Amino acid sequence: MTSLNKKQQAAVASREANRAYLSGRKGGILNLTLPEFDSLNADGLISYQEPRLPLRVSYDLSDLAANGDVDPATVYITTNIRGKGATQWGPAIHVVTFANPASPTYADITAPFFRDIPASLLTQGEHEVGYIIWEGPSSPTPLLAGAPLEIDETPPYGRNYPPVPVYPSYLADEITETDIADNAGGMVCTFPAYPASRKPGDSIEVYFSEDFSSQLSTPALTVPVTDGLTFTVPWDAVRANEAGRNYLFYVLRDLAGNRSLDSTPARINLNLTDDPAPHQAEIPLALLPDDGLIDLQDVYVEDNVFVSIPEYTNNLPDIDVIQLTWGGEDPLRYDVADYMPFPLLLPVSRATIFADYGTVTGENETTIEYLVDRRGQEFDAPPLVIHVDLSSPGPNPGLDPENSALNLPTVFGSDRTTPNVLTPDDFGNDATVDIVLWDLPVPAPGIIITGYWGDLAHPFDPTPLTTEGAGATITLDVPWETIRDVGNNATLKVFYTLSWLTNNNIQRSESRNVNVTANVITLQEAQFRKAAAALACTDLQNVTRAAVVRISGNMTYFKEHMVIRGEWRVFSDAAGTTQLGPAHDVNSPPLTLDMVANGFDLTIAPYMTVVRPAARNSADFHYFVDIPGEGEVKSQRAFTRTRFTDLNGLFCEEQPISFVDED
Repeated sequence: MTSLNKKQQAAVASREANRAYLSGRKGGILNLTLPEFDSLNADGLISYQEPRLPLRVSYDLSDLAANGDVDPATVYITTNIRGKGATQWGPAIHVVTFANPASPTYADITAPFFRDIPASLLTQGEHEVGYIIWEGPSSPTPLLAGAPLEIDETPPYGRNYPPVPVYPSYLADEITETDIADNAGGMVCTFPAYPASRKPGDSIEVYFSEDFSSQLSTPALTVPVTDGLTFTVPWDAVRANEAGRNYLFYVLRDLAGNRSLDSTPARINLNLTDDPAPHQAEIPLALLPDDGLIDLQDVYVEDNVFVSIPEYTNNLPDIDVIQLTWGGEDPLRYDVADYMPFPLLLPVSRATIFADYGTVTGENETTIEYLVDRRGQEFDAPPLVIHVDLSSPGPNPGLDPENSALNLPTVFGSDRTTPNVLTPDDFGNDATVDIVLWDLPVPAPGIIITGYWGDLAHPFDPTPLTTEGAGATITLDVPWETIRDVGNNATLKVFYTLSWLTNNNIQRSESRNVNVTANVITLQEAQFRKAAAALACTDLQNVTRAAVVRISGNMTYFKEHMVIRGEWRVFSDAAGTTQLGPAHDVNSPPLTLDMVANGFDLTIAPYMTVVRPAARNSADFHYFVDIPGEGEVKSQRAFTRTRFTDLNGLFCEEQPISFVDED
């Protein structure tokens, strides 16, 4: 089914009425059936659609063919359109020939056939659609009166906005529960007459909404336009909007689907709930809440500083909006529903805080205000006064916690020709870090520069400035103990901070990546508890026959609470080259300080499945330590031959108790 972008109204109510229009030859020999429009709806109209589409029309000459009035081999027709009242048909739109033995693929004259009228011919106004039968080039038989078609693309009020609707006289500037109780039938409103563009069958779509746009709203009701020019809005549709400022407006629509513009809205306030009573805001993340102070650490700890809005009475989260003003900056708006539950944590960006602070130095008194916007009705909360201090040593801070105006540090090991690299040749040695001071503002005495190796947990060599000026180089020392504790890392981050005694604000430089391989790690091998060169039956524990290894203390790499993983392997040869079965893991208990300093024993068990398979061959043992920058580091190998069978092939549990191993 084809439809058109314009509203087109047929002059008759239905296809049955169309069939009543007949015309014929002057002598009345032929009765010609009117064309029909395939897209007529229940109202006898063509639906309004975009984009413009052709109009499909059906033609039916089957009665003529059945009666033998026309010969399909010689007859053809042209389809035509003309304006209402014209006496001549316009140029042919289509030429239709019919199927016959010589041309079997043409249109079948014994059934209805369809042709489309191009959209370009469907212009505003009244038209007739018809056809001409040609029994020869000079024998036309036209329809005397075609099928009427009205094309209507003019909405009510044309391109003008319909006037504002009118509330009932008992309403002033608000709707209350009393108004609803006294007028149970609904809110009866009126709208102005529009005789110039009103058409039969017009309807009115009524909107009662917080928005004054039909694109953002849903109709409260749709009713026919009557001579009374009234409509009644149900109170349920009013109550659904809960509170605040609302708008009443309407859209007119005719039967052809032409839609007017939105009318001018009529504003009114809903006063069906008690007013909200907001409380003073709070700043929960300020480091010094008693003073209400926001400093750099508050600003940098997250992407935003959060303002806390306590729960207020009579809140309506679905419609309430918080409008918050930080100092002299533009107001920020937050939908309450997006930040539930209470207390609402409303983010204020660094950019807003820095912009308000500007070029002030020291503590700046800042007022934080907010109000509850309930659909245009505003309810103020008490203001909160805090102090903001973003002043800091060195160049002015920015939105990024790392200040790019500070020069990067440069790290040197024993070879100063290769900066930012520590090699195994630097094992056991301190490193140095050179820092070139910034230009503006001029470095001031008392600023403290502190280096950091890897992270904030490893500061080194805090150094106060004295007489150094812009562009001067200061050198910090990195202790070997710090380098060792952090460990090796191909991209170790080294940076520094500026601090002063004026306040707690700290500036931080960007990081320099340093390739550290200076930590040459050697973990001493464990010791098997044995009396001779080979680990024998007599070295095993008496009851469980478990083997025991001793791991020496290591104050450098062992830490309290650390768990050391051990690995026992059995070999099928005395040389320890061919492993027999999978390795067996054994874990230490969490290390105590005594174990860190003095070492500890690990038990290898159970005997039957782990120790005994070594028989008269060999075994080894490694332990592993998780070292920062290196991951899990493997100890040196502890290796031993094993004597868990005698020369007769008897295992430990099969041998006499007095057995003494011979070597």
